[in-house]
Amino acid sequence: MTATIDHITTTAHDSAALSSSELLLAVLQDTVSVCAQEDPDRLHSWLPAGRAAVALSRLAREATADLGSRPGTTLTDGPGVVVVRDLVSATQALGSAVATAPSAPHREVIAMVPLAKGLQAAFVVALTPRH
Repeated sequence: MTATIDHITTTAHDSAALSSSELLLAVLQDTVSVCAQEDPDRLHSWLPAGRAAVALSRLAREATADLGSRPGTTLTDGPGVVVVRDLVSATQALGSAVATAPSAPHREVIAMVPLAKGLQAAFVVALTPRH
């Protein structure tokens, strides 16, 4: 099975029009889209892509808490299907937090955007077939 990653590498967001919270959410949503196309066995938490997905979930939950919402429980280990479910749940929680949070910039969330992009890049690299 080959990974389809075109969506994640070609999606462009107008940074000027989005808040840091929305940018973080966009990175997570792109990653969830890729997960939906992947074999869950490639996303187990002890595999590189799974580790990156778990780290993105943790980041989403931290941002959710920073925005004043309940973040839920952080996953530390699990099979791919659980990792994907947790990433979806964390992304949805962040989406709800972004929708209800005041529009003022949150310094903690601003700092998370480059980290999320780096984790997303590691996720993509881990899923890229080696030749």
